[in-house]
Amino acid sequence: MEQLNSLKEGAQAVGKLITCGQSAIEPLRQFLLEGKPSAIFQPRQWAVEALGGLQAKDVLLIYLKQKKDISDPDVQLGEEAVESTAARQLSKWPSEEAFQVLLEIAKEHCLPGALEALGEFKRVEGIPFLVKALEDDFCRPAAEDALRKIGALARVELIRAVLTPRPDRDAETFSSLHRRGSAATLLAEIEISADEWLQLRQLLNETDPAVLVAVSRMAEKVGGPSDKVLSVQRLAEALEIANWYLREQIADILVDLFDIGRPFIEERIVQHGQLPDEKRAIDPVLLTLLRVKHRAEEKRIE
Repeated sequence: MEQLNSLKEGAQAVGKLITCGQSAIEPLRQFLLEGKPSAIFQPRQWAVEALGGLQAKDVLLIYLKQKKDISDPDVQLGEEAVESTAARQLSKWPSEEAFQVLLEIAKEHCLPGALEALGEFKRVEGIPFLVKALEDDFCRPAAEDALRKIGALARVELIRAVLTPRPDRDAETFSSLHRRGSAATLLAEIEISADEWLQLRQLLNETDPAVLVAVSRMAEKVGGPSDKVLSVQRLAEALEIANWYLREQIADILVDLFDIGRPFIEERIVQHGQLPDEKRAIDPVLLTLLRVKHRAEEKRIE
């Protein structure tokens, strides 16, 4: 137990405590439940890992139910890391009580470990809170992974999310835009029906490159020829404002849709080829479309 407070030996102490068996649970319980949170959170995190290894789920449940009044932001951040670890450990025992505790946490605040654990349960009650967490940069990866595990059951909420800018389309916040982009990306990974595509095809008129990329991937799978042509046009326009990462994704889609979108792509190449030499040499639209055409022609030869 003394080794838990050592940043050098604490990680090794976890295995030793688990080896001690049931006799280690009570001192670990006291360490966690009666100990003082700290910005140096690793000792408490190791205690949680040891309790998980000892299958002391009751102690973890009590800990996660505790109300913590922490004013110091550094200490608060550290304790949230401990709570995340406890939530992940708790997902090993998928009981109704554990699910309800995790759900209450997700309702109150965004905690990556709780979101990950909710994904393991694959229950629809948790989906709205996972979708809401897509607005948070810190929690988004955990929420996305959880929604991927839930899969098709999340389609209705994801469709609602991607079609709902907040507070409205004219004054949409960055967090809302990130939520919609993430929801669209997840929908592109999930099989959607033709009826669902009819709801989503309006997003081909979006201006955000991330949303356009995701919707164009859906159009590739279930859209008609006119949807695919519109995808090519909108993606080519989005190259003007897309970052390098999204430009690469746009290029991949344009290669796949090159045959159906070739006239428009070549027209854009001609337009941008008329720029002055100094601009043409660095124009991201021209350079990307030339690369797309080259890749598509090579692909046809293969």
